[in-house]
Amino acid sequence: EAHLDQMAQAPGHIDLKQALAWPVPIQVIAALLGIPRGDWPVLQDITQRIFAGDSSVMAEAGAFMQRLLAEKQDAPPGQDLTTDIAHAQGAGVLSDSEAVYNLMLMVIAGFETTAGTFTNAVELLLEHPDQLALLTSGQVDWRNAVRAVMWHRPAVSLLPALYPAQETTLGGVTVPEGVFVLLAYGAANRHGARTHAPRVDVTSPPTNPLGFGYGVHRC
Repeated sequence: EAHLDQMAQAPGHIDLKQALAWPVPIQVIAALLGIPRGDWPVLQDITQRIFAGDSSVMAEAGAFMQRLLAEKQDAPPGQDLTTDIAHAQGAGVLSDSEAVYNLMLMVIAGFETTAGTFTNAVELLLEHPDQLALLTSGQVDWRNAVRAVMWHRPAVSLLPALYPAQETTLGGVTVPEGVFVLLAYGAANRHGARTHAPRVDVTSPPTNPLGFGYGVHRC
């Protein structure tokens, strides 16, 4: 609500990503992790620079995570995820590097896809004003919009590169050993076996989209 109020008071145009899509998910994951509010701007700066491709920020990010873990070592367990990771580190369950990188992964994976879904949702609904009107009028639950967006505009539409260790046949197609493979979740949602061009319908959104992955890699 605070960010929306700031947006409403801003003169002229606003950058939706900077004003809402980035800061809100970062602050939510920071709260879940137990990161002090005073560190939230630093965390946002670090994560934005990581996704901007600034390789020099990694050392700074590691030091930031190490400090957070050190501050949580003496805190009672069960308060937040950072404290639990710090206790696992102290007990030798996680090494120092494992603790730092697990915490870093929680921060990055915890907000980046949500930020993408924010902007994808706004774009999709502005392109379909009839569907947006159903939501803003209260005729349709906003949770339906989330499912529709996850189907049509998933935050992760392409997965990292895979290289098969042996020749594999998938769906009648032979994939040679060692060939570069890139999985397209966005394309899978629109596969012809289901429908070529699914209509945006927030009253009856598609179920079981691949936006959260599948199997052992389900998010």
